[in-house]
Amino acid sequence: MIGKFEQAGNIYPNRNFKWRTGLQNLGNTCYMNAAVQCLSKVKPIKRFFRKQQVDMQDREQDGYNYKLLEEFQKLIIFLWEGYPMLSPKEFVNQAYTLCPDYRPKTQQDSQEFLRFLLDSIDSTLRHITGSSIISDTFVGTIECKTTCRGCKSVSTRDESFLDLSLAIPSEISPKSYDMMEWKDKSYMEEAKNSWFNQVKSYFWKGGGNIISIYDCLIHHFKPEVLNQEDNLYYCSQCESKNEANQEHKIKKLPQILIINLKRFKYAYWGSKVSTYVQIPFKLNLSQFSCDEGSQKYQLIAVMQHYGAIWKGHYIAYCKDTKRNKWFEYDDLRVREVSESDIVNAQVYIAFYEKTEKI
Repeated sequence: MIGKFEQAGNIYPNRNFKWRTGLQNLGNTCYMNAAVQCLSKVKPIKRFFRKQQVDMQDREQDGYNYKLLEEFQKLIIFLWEGYPMLSPKEFVNQAYTLCPDYRPKTQQDSQEFLRFLLDSIDSTLRHITGSSIISDTFVGTIECKTTCRGCKSVSTRDESFLDLSLAIPSEISPKSYDMMEWKDKSYMEEAKNSWFNQVKSYFWKGGGNIISIYDCLIHHFKPEVLNQEDNLYYCSQCESKNEANQEHKIKKLPQILIINLKRFKYAYWGSKVSTYVQIPFKLNLSQFSCDEGSQKYQLIAVMQHYGAIWKGHYIAYCKDTKRNKWFEYDDLRVREVSESDIVNAQVYIAFYEKTEKI
């Protein structure tokens, strides 16, 4: 499991390294390393895989591949043992085996890998135990409400989600700034007044605007009018296709909310949306949810992608909430960073933890 680092003979566990364990890059595997680092800092995931021993003996006969789950659990355990560095060789090999699309030394999308990993672990745990810590932690529900413009009847349906995938709008909403907490407003003002942003606003119309994740949420959850020939609503009351109004609200908020920004477009040769999006440290979803429980979250981890679409690099930032410290995980390199480093990151994926108070 620890590979060549264990064989060196001079690397031992040390509790001072519990937040500082790096992962070796085994040939463009930064997309795996960043995902694993973020997941390992999610409290329910950390507690489950460190304390709950999943019984996988004599299970290779029923057609399921349990090796990825087994290696993931080992990796979580070792990441919290206090080793300064680990080589996740067996985990990476099992990912290659289970999904041939992940080939050695190729550029891959970390969000796609994260979904593949969570889906794989979720289905395997359900097969073994009948339940899953993945679903319990990350899955939420969106309610879709459609109102027929003909008879005014209302129909609803629920859709489960593992993460929220948000497009990056080109314009800001006048409502987004008021949704922020005071500290996030302060960081927004700093970004607006930065010399780089001043140059952008001078040369490009609207170049000085700062998009926040609230703008992305407003754009994502804005009401829709179904009035085009290809999207008319079939009303069972009218027994015909009619125009309709449709809106979405989060009905059940997950314990850990994963937000993915749609930064990559794969048409033709592909391109990357490099627009800066401010990720608030405190998130209030009351405008987008009908969940009667807590609708407030705190930021606990982010994944950043920098570089071009086919030649980039992933790093992770994770928060030690007990000590209120942030750490950067760039493969083997781990260092403590400030909140300003998180604010300035070109965030691709954000992890939020539900909290009762903000």
